[in-house]
Amino acid sequence: MPAHHLEIERKYESPDGAELTIDFSSLKGFSIQSPVTEEMDAAYMDTANRDLSSARVALRRRLGGYDEGWHIKFNGHNGGRHEVTFELLKNREKMPAAVEHILQGVTAGQPLQEVVSLKTTRIRTVVTDGAQHQILEICDDTVQAFDFTTQVERSWHEWEVELIDPGHEKADEAFSAVDAIITEAGAQESQSIAKIARAMGQDVAFEQRRGALTEAPEGTAEDDQHQWRPAQTVEYRVRSGLDHLVSDLAISDLKVRAEIDDATQQLRVSARKLAGFIELAVLPFVSDEQAEIELNEVITELSELAADTASVRELVAVRRFMAGHNDYGVISQSAENELEAMIQKDEEASHRAVRRRLDSAEYLELVLFLRSLVLHVQDHIELPREEKEFLSAVAQHGRSMLKMHLKDSKALWKAKRADFIDVPECENTLRMIALDAKSVAYALGTCRSAGLKLPKKIKRLAKLTDQLQEGLIEQRQLQEIHQWLDAATRKVGRAGSDRLAVGYLLGIAEQKRYTVAYEAHSYVPEQLQKIKDNKIK
Repeated sequence: MPAHHLEIERKYESPDGAELTIDFSSLKGFSIQSPVTEEMDAAYMDTANRDLSSARVALRRRLGGYDEGWHIKFNGHNGGRHEVTFELLKNREKMPAAVEHILQGVTAGQPLQEVVSLKTTRIRTVVTDGAQHQILEICDDTVQAFDFTTQVERSWHEWEVELIDPGHEKADEAFSAVDAIITEAGAQESQSIAKIARAMGQDVAFEQRRGALTEAPEGTAEDDQHQWRPAQTVEYRVRSGLDHLVSDLAISDLKVRAEIDDATQQLRVSARKLAGFIELAVLPFVSDEQAEIELNEVITELSELAADTASVRELVAVRRFMAGHNDYGVISQSAENELEAMIQKDEEASHRAVRRRLDSAEYLELVLFLRSLVLHVQDHIELPREEKEFLSAVAQHGRSMLKMHLKDSKALWKAKRADFIDVPECENTLRMIALDAKSVAYALGTCRSAGLKLPKKIKRLAKLTDQLQEGLIEQRQLQEIHQWLDAATRKVGRAGSDRLAVGYLLGIAEQKRYTVAYEAHSYVPEQLQKIKDNKIK
């Protein structure tokens, strides 16, 4: 099993590239251990198509230093960088099979090769508190890099300050104290996101300093060179939207394989967003029948992937529901332990099912198709030249999807409130409305993120669909909680366990489910009517 941690660090360098000597002995309120000098040799790997670099994933084999091994780094969902590490094999240069496996969704199974060599002389200083507990480390790095693709050598001097114990009560204080010493010495925070990026010539400011560039490339800026900045054409923005979502799916895949918290939920959202964008912003514009068939199959596969992850979300909701409804101590500790054991068992089974799908040949084919779609989408679609015309078509299609639910559900909405929840089609219909509302909201959100300016009517449609799907979240969760507790009732009965706790929770869930469904009886048709009345020109 690989080791994993969330990397929280700051990087510094002198603004003009001049050499600086920084003395940390004046650090107040903390202790510093004797500096240790390490010689490290790192080989960075990527595919021939630079799939890892495109997804902002770094893979290196480091020889030397206290943390030698195989390291995979990638962006966290809420900031920071994740780092997953694997030990070296007996043959220190051979890549463990587990490394290739964990990256499979990003590389699409393509072979990895060395692209950059980094030789670093590191002076490592550890900062501790009064009890000699390690808080952070300061790494004074002199780097020699060689890019195998361009045969270019680069060298620089930088400082990395990384938290060892992010939970330490004085972590922020230590960070600030070290920052003060470094900045007072004349250094400033580095704009380079990673050594590998600088080594491959992707740090524009650094390239300008070394004289390799006289001006920044068109479409980039020193302070935002890594931001997603699509071009002005509709076609390019659609392609950029697809590229962004496909990359997001790949990173979610990586996080699931690395067993990072909440990764399965992120995978579900990534799959839903991609399916929604393809359904509304690509499929309506296909120019040939075969492409239409293939895209419909992709939408189905992405929806099935999202459905596979739903049980994990359901179990999170069950655990929260259980914790929030024991005010009177009805659930004994033994009963709570039994239910928690059942949840954990189901969670493990759900995670295994998701990983089996990610490991399947069918999923690899899906990934390869999506990569090809990003590269060749213009060969299969005929897009309007004007943004307004394109957005109008996307919005019209989404509005029509939701209007159909209002038309087809008239008989359902006519049911009396007392009978509404017992209409067999009720929960399934509400589920389909919620899924279609999410597709519309995700598709319009991606268009907006790609730089397309939504007209007033389409902004209102996006807002209405957001409100509609958010208004159905509780109903959907209560339905899933009720189903799990109902099944749990039968399980504890067969096991001879006390059924009081699960029966009590089931009763509360049933009551809440009715209450929320009664609210949906009026809220959903009213919201659908607003969507219908919001006519898109």
